[in-house]
Amino acid sequence: MSEDIIKGPWTEFQSVNGELDKLVEQIDAGEEKPSKKSASTILVEIAESLYEFSVSDTGDTFGVPKSGSKVVQMLRGGKTSLRSELSREYFQRTGRAAPQQALADALLVLEGIAQAGDPVPLHLRVARLEGDLLLDLGDATGRVVRIGAGGWSVEPNPPVLFRRTALTAALPDPVGGSDVEELWQHLNVAPEDRPLILAWLVAALHVDIPHPILSIGGEQGSGKSTAAKALTGILDPSPVPLRKPPRDGEAWVTAASGSWVVGIDNISAIADWLSDAMCRAVTGDGDVRRKLYTDGDMHVFAFRRCLILNGIDIGPCAAIWRKG
Repeated sequence: MSEDIIKGPWTEFQSVNGELDKLVEQIDAGEEKPSKKSASTILVEIAESLYEFSVSDTGDTFGVPKSGSKVVQMLRGGKTSLRSELSREYFQRTGRAAPQQALADALLVLEGIAQAGDPVPLHLRVARLEGDLLLDLGDATGRVVRIGAGGWSVEPNPPVLFRRTALTAALPDPVGGSDVEELWQHLNVAPEDRPLILAWLVAALHVDIPHPILSIGGEQGSGKSTAAKALTGILDPSPVPLRKPPRDGEAWVTAASGSWVVGIDNISAIADWLSDAMCRAVTGDGDVRRKLYTDGDMHVFAFRRCLILNGIDIGPCAAIWRKG
């Protein structure tokens, strides 16, 4: 057997033996071999470096950026949730896609961190601060319009927190010097009904009062849907400003929880359950639903909303006025 044949395995053996000797020395010295961080641990560390975590007064967990605009990111949800943000950050930092199980584990840890603190109110589009009214512009800057007795101003990073949903669209920057009479150039509203429209718009800026339900009726082609879309866009623009009448309570909670102004298009009749649900929505009462169809955990949906209805014949809706 040649010397070269013996030398190769012997060199490899010496290398392995040397590594074992180093490991024994570390153990004798009380040192542990450094372990590789899991993907879920890396995700948690990324999240904690970027966000402060808390829980809302309705039990929803969320994160607030430590720098920049204070636009709330919910831990659970669709494209507006922290899950997608964490996936992006993980890929940018590691060059790898985050495993789905690691994301789920990381979010569970972050929810525990968030729930350790005191509940914080989250607002949707409107809020009140020291007697003034705040209107969230809904853009990436996190700015609000602050409205008080002395006028209004656009302010960055307000001391209250606003959440966004997939139904939240941005308002344009306000411009002073306009006349409210210009509104009637875009709405087919009889002069005697115009004060009611203006009163509804002002009431909709107040977050802590019951709101009247605005009902827009008229013949086909009279501009009912156009008026409802325009009024929704003044306060709470949305990619879906008007929605079809909900078929059941689950569909109603989904539709109503996502935006401050809820417009229902072409309504012809209101079932008793929907009448009750609308009355609870405009007065601020809550509702209870299961979080998932697969478990028994309950979630409280407590919200106050502004409602716009439109239809050709609003007569069959009389029950809601009696209940309201």
